Amino acid sequence: MRIRKGSILAVGMFAALLVSAPSAFALSYTLAGPVTITDGAGNQITLSNVGNDAGTQSIITGAGGSDVFIVDVTSNTGAFQEVDISLLIATVVGAGHYSSDGQTAPSGAALVGGGAEFYYNPGYLTGSGNRLFVTFNGFLLQDNSAQFMVAAPGELSVSGGGSIVLVPEPGTLALCGLGLVALAVGRRGRNTR
Repeated sequence: MRIRKGSILAVGMFAALLVSAPSAFALSYTLAGPVTITDGAGNQITLSNVGNDAGTQSIITGAGGSDVFIVDVTSNTGAFQEVDISLLIATVVGAGHYSSDGQTAPSGAALVGGGAEFYYNPGYLTGSGNRLFVTFNGFLLQDNSAQFMVAAPGELSVSGGGSIVLVPEPGTLALCGLGLVALAVGRRGRNTR
């Protein structure tokens, strides 16, 4: 049995992926598109998709799961004091926020009924720069959804939902590209003989 140079390169890159990036198989999810929720007083909140999961994650309650769901939260007023996130087929095991520059931290969080509740002090949830995440174990299918409930004092809570997609990870995409190049080089070497 002959071992080809391209095969050795592909196996080496896969081994490097396993050794150097043990968390590379954890998946990050976000919304497919923005979800806007408006209450009876005109307070509006928008939950948006996240282009990447770069930044420092700070767990508020619970534990880190194998995968993470991330949203950016923007509000036109400081009226909202609660944002709840639940996933259709997964139980949330942890809740947190990004503590990177410009991020507004919730005053607290709790795991309730398979989802997470984030609490804000009055006036804190305004503008953008509020990136929240929940952790869970398992995986989500592309057609699954996330549900949100928001509440402002003196107003009825309102809810909405949106479809979930994977967050593209540049490192993983680069490694896949290198693997394809290695396979092409190996095939090219075989065809030139």
